[in-house]
Amino acid sequence: MTINPQEESPAIDRACENTAAIETPVVRLTGWNKGALTVSAIQAVRRHSSLGLSSAKQLVEACLDGERPVVLTRSLETAKAMASELASFGFQAEVCDAVEERLGPAEG
Repeated sequence: MTINPQEESPAIDRACENTAAIETPVVRLTGWNKGALTVSAIQAVRRHSSLGLSSAKQLVEACLDGERPVVLTRSLETAKAMASELASFGFQAEVCDAVEERLGPAEG
């Protein structure tokens, strides 16, 4: 596995208690409920991320297949809005930062 130094930097800053560190929020789709609105979920992913139609569709279908796909967002507010909107369409989603997703949760 290759770690990009730019991607690892926020984890290092966080470990050193650098409060100015910028972390990229992500939304992880964790499941779905019977009757979930797939097309609406795809539209929500597109609206709140830079993904195109094909990528958003693959992401939602991966969730339907039991995977836990992750999508990068522009800001924490955008990530929260996406997770909330996905929940209203019958999908379970959680917001975390990209560093936690790659390296595991910070200690402490």
